[in-house]
Amino acid sequence: MNEELLKKLNYEYKLSNETISHILDISVDELDSSVEFENKKVIDEEKKNKLDYVLLMLAEGIGPIESNIRVQAVVNELIVRYKISLESLALLTGVTQEDIELMLNGSKRIKEETKFDFSVKIMMIYAVVRREFAQVDMDEIPEDFFE
Repeated sequence: MNEELLKKLNYEYKLSNETISHILDISVDELDSSVEFENKKVIDEEKKNKLDYVLLMLAEGIGPIESNIRVQAVVNELIVRYKISLESLALLTGVTQEDIELMLNGSKRIKEETKFDFSVKIMMIYAVVRREFAQVDMDEIPEDFFE
């Protein structure tokens, strides 16, 4: 595993090894030993490549990618992998299918507020279908939160 990327995540982005190990779904010991023994086989090559890719994306890849490209990637994942139609995404997000198509094609005709609202809803849908959305006790949310 790339020690330089790990250090960058630790120092520039203030992500602890505990947080990184949780993101990578490995133990802190496994993370530490993967870095310490990079030239030895501590984890299999396929898993190491996936971990290196995630570290690289966190450390280097997210910032330079334009926001609309990120949203396009998530929408594409929802359509291709999860078989959710564009029509269903429009209904779930409250944005017309035509506006979604315009956004995905980089149109400047869509209001920024609409783009933002759509992007947030798409990310929530993505988290839900991936079963990564934390259960929230609705009683803990302030009453004015949804206004």
